[in-house]
Amino acid sequence: MSYSRQEILYSVAKYYSIESELISGKSLKGNLVKARQMYCYLCKKYTDFSLCKISKIINRDHATVIHSVKKINNQIKLYPDIQYDINQISLILFEIRENNNNLIPKDVNLLLLRINHTNSFIKTI
Repeated sequence: MSYSRQEILYSVAKYYSIESELISGKSLKGNLVKARQMYCYLCKKYTDFSLCKISKIINRDHATVIHSVKKINNQIKLYPDIQYDINQISLILFEIRENNNNLIPKDVNLLLLRINHTNSFIKTI
């Protein structure tokens, strides 16, 4: 099953109890880094986005996305709680889909529009 980046962003932010925009922010606080890594992993798992596209969404380079996906893959093997986190976020994703995306606040969609606009603007410079 595939999900949109809005659905994934909202689900990860909800699970980690953070604001959606912090996932693409500059902070290196542990909880935000973990959420960002999980977002990269789930985008790779549930979308057909390239690593480059995922990196633009989170305002990082594609090496960060590669590192994030590898790290989550490795942690799944070592720590059962990581798989638990993925399962819980997947349940949130399922709930969103079942409710026809009515659970996603408008600010998440606006945030992604702002990120897209900024990336488009940067490309034209």
